[in-house]
Amino acid sequence: MGAPLHPPLPAVCLLALTLAVAAFPPGARAADDADSLYGDADYEEAESAGFPDPFEGFNRKVFAANQKVDPWVVKPVVHAYDAIAPESVQRAVVRVLTNLDSPSVFVNDLLQLDVVGGTLTATRFAINTTIGVLGIFDPATAIGIRGHDTDFGQTMAFTGISSGPYVVLFLIGPTNARDGFGYIVDFFFRPTTYILTPAAQVLFTGVREGSTGIAKREEQEEALRQLEVSSVDFYAALRNAYYQNRTGQIEARRRGRSENYAMVRRFFAGGSGGGTLATPGSEVGDAGSDGGEEGVESVASDE
Repeated sequence: MGAPLHPPLPAVCLLALTLAVAAFPPGARAADDADSLYGDADYEEAESAGFPDPFEGFNRKVFAANQKVDPWVVKPVVHAYDAIAPESVQRAVVRVLTNLDSPSVFVNDLLQLDVVGGTLTATRFAINTTIGVLGIFDPATAIGIRGHDTDFGQTMAFTGISSGPYVVLFLIGPTNARDGFGYIVDFFFRPTTYILTPAAQVLFTGVREGSTGIAKREEQEEALRQLEVSSVDFYAALRNAYYQNRTGQIEARRRGRSENYAMVRRFFAGGSGGGTLATPGSEVGDAGSDGGEEGVESVASDE
């Protein structure tokens, strides 16, 4: 039997864009649109900020199920991972997984017309995969080439596609329709999609992805505990934390992309092309790139 056939990546991307536009039409960026802040122009955040939650009743049931499963499934795995793997190993694991995510970041850099960001991503991937031994080490950062994180959900946000409804997924946790769809698109651009078995894919996703990923959850557990203790309504507090964290990621990426545009314009205008080759606010370091802990901790401190 031959190798399984996978759809060509350009066709997947085109289909994804078509379905995304059909599912989440851009529409005008009205003042009351919670996602109006994602354009390149300066903005003022809407007063009633937050992802729409029309499925709150269903989401709360999934959230309650996750809370029941968490002490018996997620937390034991997180604690075992923390006990077995020394800190240096945990940091190396995050570096490897971040390096494996580089092709997806590169594609989204290009879709966002960020040539500088794409060049940095490709350069980091080449250096860290070879000299850094498949990403175990990060020599690219050591020589001043810092990385950044972006995804197809952000790419859609920059085109004006709204978030769609807030959704809580079983075991995975909070997301929204746009970002959940974006994750599926990014999935096809990751090398691990084609080289790992289904069982290994589940493990990879558990370690790398989202607020329940082992590598992330180990970092965030104390902040989540404090948020739960200090919240009258943990569901609403976590929803707010997710909104603040996600909008912060997108805004940081927007600023970095704009600075890269400005650098290119200065270069072609004959001015100084100097500048730090990084994406402010979304740098990739040893502890990961999603910034989730800051979002949770900021809300916990506000409760």
